[in-house]
Amino acid sequence: MRPITYPPESLSEQLRVIWVVGCAKQTSLSFITEQIHEGPLLSIAFSEFDAAMCIIFQSGSSAASFLETNAFFLNSTGACCYGRGYELMVGSPFPMNTELKAMEIPVRERRRLTFVKAGLFQDLTKAQFEKDIADIVGTDNIERVWVFNTGNGRIRYELIDPCSDIK
Repeated sequence: MRPITYPPESLSEQLRVIWVVGCAKQTSLSFITEQIHEGPLLSIAFSEFDAAMCIIFQSGSSAASFLETNAFFLNSTGACCYGRGYELMVGSPFPMNTELKAMEIPVRERRRLTFVKAGLFQDLTKAQFEKDIADIVGTDNIERVWVFNTGNGRIRYELIDPCSDIK
């Protein structure tokens, strides 16, 4: 079987990894993602070895825009967009792979999954919903859970893979 190959990408497009240095293990994923508005993320995870959060953007241009936003914060406040004690660093090149390809049109995989069914949350609590999903994908793979009304809930995952598993 031949390995899957993708069209070559420029080095700037492969520079889609950003490290947030200065994070502790208990740093919430939401704290990190709240500052990111520049594009979709493939994944976000804490590395104990590096004592940093690793963010992988769908595209290198989104990662570059995030660094530009951070440069604005540095120039205007003297601190990283996450505050004093944090620093952003560009990671090693990360070439196109199957998960990144799935994020493109027409598939458009994302880390969010919305559940809609009339009366879904009438007898099911948010805590039970979160536990049921965590039993399938693992607690560490869930970033945040929302329940909007009796029939609409959303989960944001750490990675795309668990989201695909639930579908």
